[in-house]
Order: sequence, then C-alpha cells, then structure tokens
Amino acid sequence: MTGGKTDSMKYLLCFAFLFPTLCFAGRSISVLKDTAEIKNSTVSIKGYVIIEDGSYTFIDTSSNQFKLRAVTDSAKQALLKLQNLDAISGTATQYDDRTLLLESIDFVGLRRLIGRWTGDSQLVDFQDYTRVRIFSSQSSNHFRYAISPSSGDSWRVFFSTENSVTLGSLLIQGQTAQIDLYDATTGDVSHTIQLQKVKNP
Repeated sequence: MTGGKTDSMKYLLCFAFLFPTLCFAGRSISVLKDTAEIKNSTVSIKGYVIIEDGSYTFIDTSSNQFKLRAVTDSAKQALLKLQNLDAISGTATQYDDRTLLLESIDFVGLRRLIGRWTGDSQLVDFQDYTRVRIFSSQSSNHFRYAISPSSGDSWRVFFSTENSVTLGSLLIQGQTAQIDLYDATTGDVSHTIQLQKVKNP
C-alpha cells in the first residue's frame, strides 16, 4: 500500500482500540488558584472555540475562558479549518491562568455538520457531535462517529457500531458534503457519498 493508505490503516486500528473513550475524552482544565502550579503544565482539553478577528478563545466544559495559541504546525492547520463555536478536544500547555498553548487537536465537533443531509437515496442525520442516523427506503441505522484533523481541506471521519469501525474522509463545502469510505483491508475508497444540506423550514 502507499504511504497514505498505510497512515489511514494506522488511524483505523488506533481508533478501533480507543473509541469511544478517546472521543472528546480527558479532563477539562480548570483555573487553579496558584498560577505557579499551572504554568507550563500539559493538560487535556475539551470545549469549543470562539473566533473573532483572527484570534481564538477557548471555552472549556466548566465555562472557563482562555486565549488559545497554536504552537505546532498541525495545530495551526487544524485551527484554520474550524469555524466559530466548533468543538475541540486535544492537548495543550497551560502557560498561565488565562493562556493555552495548543499542541494538538485530537477530535473536533463541526457545528455546520449538525442537521439533516440528503443524498444517494438516503437521509443522513448528524444528531450531535457523536451520533448519526442514516435512513434509507428499507432501513434506519444508528452509528457513532468522530472527526479528527487531516491534511488539506478534508477531515478524517470514523463511523462505528458495537462490532465495527469504518474509516473515511469528509469534505464540507458550503451546503454540500462528500464522504469517502475506505476499505479496511486495502485502504482504497470503497464508496463515495454526496450530500446536500436540508434547509430548515
């Protein structure tokens, strides 16, 4: 297999082992009273980002607010693909009581993905950041899903049931989206789903 396929398979195996504990996992950071205790400490973070005039503010699950600064190329690239109020989980260094130096983003929640999409004679309902339901003329299936950063404009996406995990890539462009699903054995694209966002009445 090519290098890209090998990387995809590594992510698939890793995700199958860790899911669901990894998806938006880890303790949320809280402000400590003694700044000396927290300076330069590495923490797992989860929350959402507010983007304003090119600056990023991170709000954790306890509603604590921090300035967010990416310190690695991968973190910078992932941040640039996010939109206002998207959710993230990852690793950061808490520089002081109001500043986080973002080292990596493990998973994201894309606010623009939430809702119903149509395509390929089916309805796909992304109910929240971890649950998706797919309706067809003959069935209705529930999946868990997670999204992680990838190169370029696309995202890496995982769909799982109790017995299986499927790896794919997700590209969102306005009101349209494309999901490429990969064969677990070869790493080749096995199926492509074209989606159109359903407008709310």
